[in-house]
Amino acid sequence: LARAGLLDARRCTIHWEDEVAFREAFPRIAVTPDLFVVDGRRFTCSGGTGTLDLMLRFVRERGGELLCREVADQFMLDRLRPADHLQRSGAAELFSGAAPSVVRAVQIMERDRGQPAPVEAIAQSIGVSLRQLERQFRNALGVAPKAHQNILRIKRVRDLLRQTNLPVIEIAAACGFSSTSHLARSYRKHFGVSPKEERRRQTPAPAAQVKKR
Repeated sequence: LARAGLLDARRCTIHWEDEVAFREAFPRIAVTPDLFVVDGRRFTCSGGTGTLDLMLRFVRERGGELLCREVADQFMLDRLRPADHLQRSGAAELFSGAAPSVVRAVQIMERDRGQPAPVEAIAQSIGVSLRQLERQFRNALGVAPKAHQNILRIKRVRDLLRQTNLPVIEIAAACGFSSTSHLARSYRKHFGVSPKEERRRQTPAPAAQVKKR
């Protein structure tokens, strides 16, 4: 749809695993983290069980609330999720037992994982001291804020390696690494392979040639 120009000036969604690649390929299209999007005559869905939620919206519009509930019961769905329901659990849900400052800091880190702000600046922006934030992070997540921030950043690198053809040097710059060697050291430490090895693993092997007798 995007390549055909059918999503120009439209909102859409895509499975969260493919969002990074989609944004890189189509930077002018407004992609959202929503479960599904209905924009005029354009329907997009994140997939999985989200397809049921999209279908049930159409059932409700055409057959009413009672029929919608009956169909939902057939699929054993205990609740109907709206279009803007997020695909993934947010920081508030994942870290519900943590201090509010930890939840807020994680939200900021997830939003800016490509070019992360200094932890000191994050602590200041949410009104706590750096030492207090570090103590709260260790209590809630078992790691320091900087370590969690680096994990998010290196996972973004993995997404870009797997989903795009961007050169490693561009990925390093986009994710805030000073050089490809800095990126390679961090990546190998976290995943046990280099960025180039990661990319090679994603490239399918050529089909075996069968000799005719």
